[in-house]
Amino acid sequence: EDGDYDEALSIFEEAWDLSMDDQEEGQALYYLGFTNAVAGKTGQALKYLMMVEPDPYMENYHNHFLLTGNLLLNTFAYDPADEWLSDYDAESAAYEAPETEQMIYLIWGMSLKMSGDNVGAEKMFNEVLSIDMESETAGKAWAALNSL
Repeated sequence: EDGDYDEALSIFEEAWDLSMDDQEEGQALYYLGFTNAVAGKTGQALKYLMMVEPDPYMENYHNHFLLTGNLLLNTFAYDPADEWLSDYDAESAAYEAPETEQMIYLIWGMSLKMSGDNVGAEKMFNEVLSIDMESETAGKAWAALNSL
């Protein structure tokens, strides 16, 4: 929060080194990825984020998919984004996050659209709308659907 990314990275690297189980390791890797992303180090962020499968029992489950999918989309890695997001399962998550879930489906749809899979993209945009048709994210899904 203070913008001292080097210090944050040092702390999260130490947490990763000291992690005692898969959950602790997953948390540390997520925060290493997040901090690198905020610091503008996309390659490093993706390296850490993709080292671990997000744990559906952790609070950052949805955010992990969202951040990783967004970074992949923004680096034009559409097929890897689709592959990554295909493991997303909102139903298995211990915590509900409908707004984040909508954004994940929007990003997934955009990745599919950009890779030429309009049928898959339409399915994802409709997933966005099925959660909440009135949200800002739904507006973006409507616009994307109209552009297919």
